[in-house]
Amino acid sequence: MLVFALSFASWRIVSPRTMGALTFAAESALPGSPTHISTDHQGQFVFVGSYNAGNVSVTRLEDGLPVGVVDVVEGLDGCHSANISPDNRTLWVPALKQDRICLFTVSDDGHLVAQDPAGSDHR
Repeated sequence: MLVFALSFASWRIVSPRTMGALTFAAESALPGSPTHISTDHQGQFVFVGSYNAGNVSVTRLEDGLPVGVVDVVEGLDGCHSANISPDNRTLWVPALKQDRICLFTVSDDGHLVAQDPAGSDHR
């Protein structure tokens, strides 16, 4: 099991040993300041949303450890979180200051491709 720990400039992965002691495993820089961190269902990517920086980033993992940032999407004002769909193909990102949820297709290499917004009407 690995534990993700966030700070304002980076995130660390620590591995709990017996008796609950934590040992340093890896560290990776973060674009922006983290608000939310999640992984895909296969443990290949970490998604980090940054409310203040208005972005979401994707970091590739190998053997549970960060290899490097794959993609950063800017312009998500008030990015609250980054959530992967059950089929592991769509990332949905609430942009609170824009009052919308942005959807991205996650490519096999971790790049995010914006999906066209659905139409809306007044209720």
